[in-house]
Amino acid sequence: MPRVKIVRDRGMILLTVIAAIMIMSILVLGILSRNVSRAMVSEDEFKRSQAALLAKGAAWRGYAAYAGGGAPVDFSYKVDGVTYTVNYTQTPGAGPDGTTGFTVNVGY
Repeated sequence: MPRVKIVRDRGMILLTVIAAIMIMSILVLGILSRNVSRAMVSEDEFKRSQAALLAKGAAWRGYAAYAGGGAPVDFSYKVDGVTYTVNYTQTPGAGPDGTTGFTVNVGY
């Protein structure tokens, strides 16, 4: 007559499987969280890059206005749904050889 082995470790196997599922869930949530935060950081870097390019162009625009005898005028510009605001601040005597200098500030 064949013997039937009674398995008493079924409870332990269930606990091991549940623990493995919990560990895998925690790892997946951690990876998703990291990817979301990376996307947010790269979006902010993109906005800063756009603002730097706009500031460079605005500096030339301000210089052209100043060289033409006028004063640079503040303006807003919309790129990919983000509004960038350019402000000029003139400082007499702050430029080279005591000329008027100006600062370009770009906000988004």
